[in-house]
Amino acid sequence: MKNIIENNKLIAEFMNIEIDNRQNLKSYRLTNSVYSSILLASHTQNLFFHDSWTWLMPVVEKIEQLKNWHGFTFSVKISGNYCTIESYNYSLIFKIVECNNITKFEAVYNACVEFIKWYNEQNKNNEK
Repeated sequence: MKNIIENNKLIAEFMNIEIDNRQNLKSYRLTNSVYSSILLASHTQNLFFHDSWTWLMPVVEKIEQLKNWHGFTFSVKISGNYCTIESYNYSLIFKIVECNNITKFEAVYNACVEFIKWYNEQNKNNEK
């Protein structure tokens, strides 16, 4: 359970959702109105990225809207219980994350978590 809480906090930060130490939603700065209304309607004490496609798919969409440091985009590919996140550099494909899990949802969730960790590390390295 601790990993889920930590991973959901990581995703929340990536999605610009501010939470306090008790996991309460403090504020949100989301442009996706569907996602914002879900947060408003839920009045939850928890984050449910690990439990709901409705929460997870905006994360996938944000990843695909990002550009890497050379201006190339990322692509999330889901097939069966397998998920990859790649970046395209002209005709070359760079696999960033590969996850194969028991369920499709777990594969996508874990791929998003691993991508965000990788992306945050890349941001640190590029700031130097």
